[in-house]
Amino acid sequence: VSINGTVTPPTVTPSVSTLNLGSTPQGTVGTPASYTVSGSALTGNTTITAPSGVEVSFASGSGYAASITITTFPSYAGVSVFARLTGATAGAVSGNITHASAGATTANVTISGNVWSLVATPNSLNLGTTSVGTPGTAQSYDLVGAGLTVATTVNAPANFEISLSQAG
Repeated sequence: VSINGTVTPPTVTPSVSTLNLGSTPQGTVGTPASYTVSGSALTGNTTITAPSGVEVSFASGSGYAASITITTFPSYAGVSVFARLTGATAGAVSGNITHASAGATTANVTISGNVWSLVATPNSLNLGTTSVGTPGTAQSYDLVGAGLTVATTVNAPANFEISLSQAG
């Protein structure tokens, strides 16, 4: 008796290899970006795990977590995956969203994104009053930024001046 056939190895295949998650201010979740994933010849669930600073979901508006699971096997096609920045910590965010299933080679989607912050301390100043033509008493504040990707411009409101030093 002769038996012929082809053994198909289990595979998990994301529709993209990279995903840019954009930029968001610290403390605010980012805008979701999406892709699809398909699997074939699988013997178990597929676990999708996000790197630190990223969360994933099967729906754009809810259900975000560090890890989600596709429980359909042996095959599935075009399952939507949404990823977004958590906004928890300022700085560049990178790594891989992994797609793992027993016997299949782990498939990665390389992500990039940025979380930024800009904080003024104190967040308000009482500049008091002064006579016309006489400068008021100088006051100062600290401006601290993290994860910024462009120059920061500080503008004074009408009838006020700003300087990087008290003398000026």
